[in-house]
Amino acid sequence: VRVLALDGHAAMTLRAAELMTRELVSVRPDATAESARRLMLKHGIRHLPVTTRQGDLLGVISQRDLLAASSLATQRPRAA
Repeated sequence: VRVLALDGHAAMTLRAAELMTRELVSVRPDATAESARRLMLKHGIRHLPVTTRQGDLLGVISQRDLLAASSLATQRPRAA
């Protein structure tokens, strides 16, 4: 927890720069869902930015996204 002992009102006046994570963990667009899941577990995070090699943000993968993908994978009928 970055902010300690602030009442609700004081906490709401903080700037994004005071709350943000500075050590960004991200994946490239060609990363697998499994590698994204491992990074999230390793770093204890629930959201993972997807960035270009230059660091431009393309999107964000969440734990919910991974769960949805896993659910879809188990619902697909197997080829005969």
